[in-house]
Amino acid sequence: MAGDAIPFNIDAIDLRKVKKPEESMAWKYFPQLKDDYEKHREEKTAEFIKKHPSHAGNYVEVSDWQHEVLRIPLHEMLPEEEAHAYLHDEAHTVQINRADRQFYSNFSPSRSPYYAIYFLMTGLHGLHVIGGAIVLTYFLVTGRRMYRTNPEHLANRVEVGGLFWHFVDLVWIFLFPVFYLM
Repeated sequence: MAGDAIPFNIDAIDLRKVKKPEESMAWKYFPQLKDDYEKHREEKTAEFIKKHPSHAGNYVEVSDWQHEVLRIPLHEMLPEEEAHAYLHDEAHTVQINRADRQFYSNFSPSRSPYYAIYFLMTGLHGLHVIGGAIVLTYFLVTGRRMYRTNPEHLANRVEVGGLFWHFVDLVWIFLFPVFYLM
């Protein structure tokens, strides 16, 4: 398919959320920068250990180290003349194939507790809406027979269905501001 790539403007390579930075997809699109990254990582790690000797054994888990080493602005890795042009000229763009997009995105339940809770609660709300629609469809189909035999029973069932819908509505009215406004 023509145009099967998505253009992204980039200013840095950020490997903080990548499990194996050495095998990152960034090197598929910027293979020429991998050696520079390795050098950058070694230098910054040595500086970090010198500055924080107490973290010498566990520096990989320290967020300061991750920020200094695993997020690299492109102008720091490019040769000086390219870096100057990069900073002052047009934006740097990379074309990500659609097939690779799923690996590129950090907006998924597996990478963020917020998104995990968001998808869980939205899914549960959707299941309750589907359940309520099934119950209302059942009353619509069998309502005439139930109305002839016991109209009070039908009224009670419809009232309970209405209470269920109000409950689903109130829960969503609570969840909407929590997820979207906070």
